Amino acid sequence: MNNLSSQSGPRITVRALLLGDHIDTAGLERPDILSTTPLAFRIEGHAFVVIFRYGVVVLFGMTPLQEDQIIQSLAGRIIGRYIHREQETTQIEIAPGKDEQIAPSGTISVKARAYHRGCHSNQRDLGA
Repeated sequence: MNNLSSQSGPRITVRALLLGDHIDTAGLERPDILSTTPLAFRIEGHAFVVIFRYGVVVLFGMTPLQEDQIIQSLAGRIIGRYIHREQETTQIEIAPGKDEQIAPSGTISVKARAYHRGCHSNQRDLGA
């Protein structure tokens, strides 16, 4: 059942970019890693990035400057770089009182801002 009358919660801008045929992720491991496959880590504050070896980077909650810095830092690791990269942008709304859904506007509503590590019961809050 949809609960469209609930108040909207905070929103996070998410941008997915297809940068090339492949991104070499070897050696990019960091202490603040969230996942190794795909490689995911925090940037600063609430922002984080997910890097897929098949050429896609997904940027969560970043400023345009942070996005540019991540893309520039990966430049030497992109194999088969695309001159005209494809991109998709949407927003994720944290709305505990709503059903999880994708609105006609493209906004994705989720009940909680959490990252689940694989099959582990360990849960990390992405806003902390």
